[in-house]
Order: sequence, then structure tokens, then C-alpha cells
Amino acid sequence: MSMICNRSKTELIAFGTDSIEVDVAGVRVKSGSQMKVLGNILDPHLDWEFNTNKILSKCRSFIFSLRYLRRHLDVNDTLKIFRSHIISRLTYGSPIWAHSLSFQQRSRIRSLYFHIIRIILRDFKFKLNRTSLLKEAKLESIDDIMFKRASTFIYSRVYYLEPTEIVGEILSKTSSNDRLPGRLRFFDTSRTRIGRVCISNAAKYYSENWKFDFVSLSVESFKFKLHEQFLPQPR
Repeated sequence: MSMICNRSKTELIAFGTDSIEVDVAGVRVKSGSQMKVLGNILDPHLDWEFNTNKILSKCRSFIFSLRYLRRHLDVNDTLKIFRSHIISRLTYGSPIWAHSLSFQQRSRIRSLYFHIIRIILRDFKFKLNRTSLLKEAKLESIDDIMFKRASTFIYSRVYYLEPTEIVGEILSKTSSNDRLPGRLRFFDTSRTRIGRVCISNAAKYYSENWKFDFVSLSVESFKFKLHEQFLPQPR
């Protein structure tokens, strides 16, 4: 039986091209400026501006409640709420979009992250710099959190070899690294901004910053090595 398309719920988005129209059961549907897919907002140029604004808006709406809770909870309990309700929102879907954010978008996410940490630590006079804030709160930077999550996502897709479409896309743009045999070299041939989002380009972006040999590692071993990479180095 063929699927019956619900015309009132049909949306269309065209990536990297001008607006287009298609015929759906006799009704013309025009491509829009954004589309929500599993909580992430896609736009025709995949610059993630709509998505970034949505994430920041949701997190800002939680600040008032967090201020109130901080009056009645200690730092550790407030940080638990911060991790579960703020960090989870800031990083939702980040394996897909984090590596292709603009400098301004990344700075806005980073600024909000530190702003909320200051509220939790009650550093209203800005006595602590950002490094000290993270140390005092025993938190990682938001950049490191997104990097780890995206790296694990990319590596696990290759390791488990599914779904095959994604693996095929990665392997078609992978070569051995003659200079560093314990690593692979991922590359991307795209010349457009949209191409930055493709998974092979994401693999290239993240793997260039994995400071260890990762070929043949299990996912758990990879996560352990990645965690070690971010540990403070002894002086």
C-alpha cells in the first residue's frame, strides 16, 4: 500500500538552491526558510542560525528558575540541575552541527554557558576568569563537551559499520595515513558551506584533533583515550 501524504503537514526545504515548488496531491507546496527535524532546525543554507537562536532562547528562559533554586540549594545540587537541563539543551544534536558553527555562533553559546556558571557560583563581580570558573565548578568547557560527544558519535558510526549509507559516505572519502599508520585521513571535496555539514567533513574536522592512534580501537577504548587527551598535563 502506498503512503498517503497529509497535505496539511507536508513541508519542503531545498538546500543550497533557490526556493522551489512541488505538487503534492494537487496542491503546490513551496520550500520554506526552515524545518524542524527531531528538535533541530534546518535552514536552506545550513548555517544553523535558527537552531542556535532556539537553543539559546530555551536556555535563557531557564535562568530565572536557576537563580531561584540557587537560593535554596548548594553549589553541587545546582550544578546537577545545570548539567541535566542546560548542558543537555546546549549540546542537543551537536554531533551534527557543532563543527560547522560560525565564530559568532560558537561565541554566543560559550558566553551563555559561562554566564550561567557565574550565577551558580555567585561571581557577580567577575572576580574569576573563565578558566577559574571551570576549575571552581569542576566543569569542562562547552567546546570540549561538544567535541567529545561528536567525536564519539563519528567514531562509533565507523566502528559499528551501520547504517551502511553513512559508513559508505565516510569510507569513500578515507585514505590511510602513511606518516601516522595508527590513524586514518578523512577528506571532503565539497566547496560549499553546506558541504561542511556532511559526515565525512565532520570526520575530517574531529579526527585532525584526536591526538592518539585510533585505528582498531573499540568504542570504549576510544572514549577512554579521548578522555585522557583532555586531562590536565603534569608540569
